[in-house]
Amino acid sequence: MRNDLEALLRTITRQELERVHRGELAWETVVERMAAYGRYGFANVLLIGAQREVTDVRTFEEWKAAGRRVRKGEHAIRVLSRQGKPRSVFDLAQTSGPETVLGTADRPAWQSVKALATSRRLFVDRGSTWSYLGDPSKRVVIPPGLDDDAAALFLAHQLAHMVLHRGELDDGSRVCAGIGKVEADSVAAIVARELGLPITPATAPVSSWAGTDPRSRPLKTIEHVGGRILRAAAVLRRDLQKAANEPTAEAKDRSAAEEPTAEPPDRALLEALKAAHLFFVGRFPTSWAPGYLTRRGFPEAYQLQRQAGYAPNGWRGLLDALTSQGFPLETLVEAGLVKVRNGRAFDVFRDRLVVPVRSEHGEVVGFIGRAAPGDTGPKYLNSPETPVYKKGALLYGLHEAAPKLAAGARPVIVEGVLDAWAIDLSSDAHAAVAPSGTALTEDQVGLLAGAADLTTRGPLLALDGDTAGRRATARVWKAFTQVSGNVGAICFPDSQDPADLFLHHGPVGVRHELAQERDLIEHVLDAAIAEGLARGDPASALRTAAEAIIGLGRHNAARHAARVAQGLDIDPREVTRHLINAASPPARASETFPLAATTAHTDPPPPTPKTRHDSRSRRP
Repeated sequence: MRNDLEALLRTITRQELERVHRGELAWETVVERMAAYGRYGFANVLLIGAQREVTDVRTFEEWKAAGRRVRKGEHAIRVLSRQGKPRSVFDLAQTSGPETVLGTADRPAWQSVKALATSRRLFVDRGSTWSYLGDPSKRVVIPPGLDDDAAALFLAHQLAHMVLHRGELDDGSRVCAGIGKVEADSVAAIVARELGLPITPATAPVSSWAGTDPRSRPLKTIEHVGGRILRAAAVLRRDLQKAANEPTAEAKDRSAAEEPTAEPPDRALLEALKAAHLFFVGRFPTSWAPGYLTRRGFPEAYQLQRQAGYAPNGWRGLLDALTSQGFPLETLVEAGLVKVRNGRAFDVFRDRLVVPVRSEHGEVVGFIGRAAPGDTGPKYLNSPETPVYKKGALLYGLHEAAPKLAAGARPVIVEGVLDAWAIDLSSDAHAAVAPSGTALTEDQVGLLAGAADLTTRGPLLALDGDTAGRRATARVWKAFTQVSGNVGAICFPDSQDPADLFLHHGPVGVRHELAQERDLIEHVLDAAIAEGLARGDPASALRTAAEAIIGLGRHNAARHAARVAQGLDIDPREVTRHLINAASPPARASETFPLAATTAHTDPPPPTPKTRHDSRSRRP
């Protein structure tokens, strides 16, 4: 019966997609529904709308937590959970209890969107009488004659472009049309409705941008676009909440007369880091660093493209240069550029090749330094934690990889800077990123999910082929439990890393190894089995394997269980019992609806409670 219901829901979803494609279900209506209950995923936006008109949809437990109860006799709205199984939700009209106030904006829409733009380091020019001398790519000019609501919608459209399309604004240099326009207009409309503006996008017929040739799979295109819109809207909604906590422009104006004007603390740090990067880049050409990189196979043009720099040997080169520019010592220390010990200040990076680590907005927030060949100190040195450099919440190369990821390249997670460069130069189909001196975290995977679609195809984990790299690959799986796409893994041969392979075998050798991927879950299970047998502790291996199957491989649990049973030479029923035990703790919480799958045709593994792991990568 459950399988019959699941099949029925999938059939209804496909029928609704066909209605959207034919124009029977207007895209404007779909966008309105995405604004109302898009948090359940695009497939469920279609499913819910096909069953009844709703205003606020929640699970039974969520209504209970909100102080309202679902009335007896109410028929549930059936949706698909993240693992593709039927679940029940109910509309506000099906409940009784204290009045529930739907979200409303605390600020006028224009002020809210402008605050959001400011939080993303944009300069909003609405009739300014003075010349803007900053970064042109960070300037948004509001056309004259727009009232506040129209200006808010225009700015929301620009922010949508920024999130959706490689961080670029629609500056008029290219035509905003086709799928790109549909996505930006739809996200802007969702944000506008969040702020109380009853605005829906006027779009061309869906068939004009999704296509009509069955070979181009127009229904999948609609699903994909819907998922991208929901993800981008979720990012902007989240940032709206953050920006809402900032004081309004009027409040700032009122306090200006009472407090001296001061640069925001984070902005001062970012300016110092930007100046430091310029200092390092200026000293790069005459250092040992260009020759070293050239010998490793990285062309001079690519070194310049990645904006590599050099921190000169000596104790105060950067310190003296930046203090002479007016940067206070306290700012340089807080930015992680200078240390003070026993009353003496000195540079953090000395005689090192340095590369910038950028935020998702492209600002330099820290550095990774590589020691000269033959140096006896640490090979790699990262900036210390600062207010703008949170190692566990950053990925080296993510900003640089954004164009390739937006074009459909598969993300590859590597250990170090040169590994990322090697893969970037070897394959247009792959885009490499690296943790910044930490073990991979769920926050970093979340960042990656914001830049690439991980719902249909997960990232590829490519760690070093030495013992530490193989162990790290086996332990890091817990960071991927929220990824519904398949996660692949590669361990390079003979204790090599991608940069070594690039040096000795060139791009062809790197591409060959990238094609040798296995499912990460298979690697994890084989490692658990091997370690358990080596220690003479198969019970521990069984527990580890069961936890991994529940976290990553539940949708193929039977096949994975057979692999474990064969590897440990035990009764398959013993593996099954451990799987049930591993799955049992969150059973009570499973009544709360997990966010739905973004497509109607996938069957990804469900989320598991967030966990941390203790692995440490050998280098950034």
